[in-house]
Amino acid sequence: MSVNQLLTMQCSIERSTPVKDEYENTILSWTVIKTGVRCFTNYIENTVANIRIGVSGESISDLFMGFFLPDEDIKSGDRISLNGVYYYIRSSNKMWNPKKATNSHIECLLSTEETWCDQN
Repeated sequence: MSVNQLLTMQCSIERSTPVKDEYENTILSWTVIKTGVRCFTNYIENTVANIRIGVSGESISDLFMGFFLPDEDIKSGDRISLNGVYYYIRSSNKMWNPKKATNSHIECLLSTEETWCDQN
């Protein structure tokens, strides 16, 4: 079975740009760069992302693996939107198999916690 056959989900890829808010704080503005992107995500684990001081306590983040076609424009720092949930790309690696190109793909480590995302 080829990777192409396993990509049964569709998501949108978004890329951020730093902008200033009304208080001159730098925040991220997200722009959709592509919709209808074929993908597949797989749950890895639930982990404590960090400890927040105050009432909120621990911040929990779920980790996933995301799989995409090898020619998708997706990189660390992007996020995907899948079924109303945002997943932040922590790392992105192109997996190329010269002997069997149908198994070539991009693997991404995804997090539900934005602060784990590398900002470019």
